[in-house]
Amino acid sequence: MNCPQCNFENEDSAESCRMCGVIFAKLQRAGEPAAPVAVGKSIPEVNRLDGKARTALIIGTLLAIGAHCFTFPKIALQGLTTLVHEMGHAAAGWLFGCPSIPAFDLRYGGGVTTIQNRDDKLMWLVLVGILGLAFYFRKNLPALGLFIGAAVLYLICSYTVTYKIIIMFMGHGMELLIAGLFLYRALSGRSVFHELERIAYALVAVFILIQDVMFAWNLTFSANARMWYGRAKGGGHWMDFSQIAERYLHVGMPSVTFFFLLLCLVVPVAAVLLHRYQVAFYRLCDRLFDRD
Repeated sequence: MNCPQCNFENEDSAESCRMCGVIFAKLQRAGEPAAPVAVGKSIPEVNRLDGKARTALIIGTLLAIGAHCFTFPKIALQGLTTLVHEMGHAAAGWLFGCPSIPAFDLRYGGGVTTIQNRDDKLMWLVLVGILGLAFYFRKNLPALGLFIGAAVLYLICSYTVTYKIIIMFMGHGMELLIAGLFLYRALSGRSVFHELERIAYALVAVFILIQDVMFAWNLTFSANARMWYGRAKGGGHWMDFSQIAERYLHVGMPSVTFFFLLLCLVVPVAAVLLHRYQVAFYRLCDRLFDRD
């Protein structure tokens, strides 16, 4: 069937459009026409911020700034950020064969993820999964190359200290991934049932970005902030960036936190570009992961 909104051809059983993301049932509930658009109507190659996107972004940003100024909403959103952070550690741990359990830290506050020693059987199971995808897309040379490259990179990371750095970094890294995804949804309205969801996505995304930018800025440019960071969790520099800088990379912490600060600034730019050129992006994905 053709999408009523962009005229992209989808499978008959599809519930949403693979191109623009619109949910067909939502269009029907809203009373919008279910028939294909007029023949010859072109799909815009560049998406611009419409009124709904600007409204969601402005209101969400104001709410995020307000949340940083008041205790209860700040604690609530920080709890959500902590959950995302620890889930990032856990996901990366399992990816590299290290059984990991995320939890809130009831002793020192924040969160903590218990990461066990690597089980090579789990690691090889992940590798088999990647190679299985390569076999599934074997007729598609770009996809085949992508998964073969991913398998080689996975092996290199798994048998060097790189996998430990990734596990440590992916706490804050997952925060940025979620912030970018939520900001993209706020701008595009993709996978949104109600317009209020766009404001909520913008609120959470901007809150995380403000918090991470302030966090990275302080650790990069304030020796006092780095001192208190090293004393967290009972001291001993057990925090993520302390371990990455001192235990694995053997560099000063400002080098690591400045890199993270740059990533914080890249995320909103990437979300805007993805929204702006999402038609080209989804076409590329459709071609790249075409089995035939």
